[in-house]
Amino acid sequence: MNSEKIIRVLNSLAPAGDTDLDLIRWLSVRLFAECGENLILKPPLYVESPERIRLGHDVFINTGCSFHAGFGKSSEGTISIGPFVKIGPGTRLYTIKHSPYENGNILYTANDFQPVVLEERCKIGGGCIVLPGVVIGHEAIIGAGSVVTKSIPPRCIAVGNPCRVVRQYD
Repeated sequence: MNSEKIIRVLNSLAPAGDTDLDLIRWLSVRLFAECGENLILKPPLYVESPERIRLGHDVFINTGCSFHAGFGKSSEGTISIGPFVKIGPGTRLYTIKHSPYENGNILYTANDFQPVVLEERCKIGGGCIVLPGVVIGHEAIIGAGSVVTKSIPPRCIAVGNPCRVVRQYD
């Protein structure tokens, strides 16, 4: 089964209840480059280039998330989600950046792919946007609705647009 069919079947399911979890895991193992055990995923999920997405074990992905891992032949646009990561509803992860450049009088955009990494045990609040090249450190907490434009260090709380660290913790 190709990835488009898997995504269609996955998204045809109601948000995951106990009876759907085994089917969702079965589909996810066939969809992503890597998929650890005990994944909980609540559809719908919008995915571009799932073959460039790696999920650790015990990951939770809430409903309505979008993961855009690039397209074409580039291998630079990858998404790595570490073990025990929790992702809130409506979160979007992007690996493609459109870099403008001028050629004569015409403004063009070049596609620039950079990875997104969510390290172990981080928590991403609902409605967050994570931009290309961002690493969110282990055990970091990102507040709902934040726009993460730069990497966030481990063991901190970060919020806002643009997202900034408001507290470190031990």
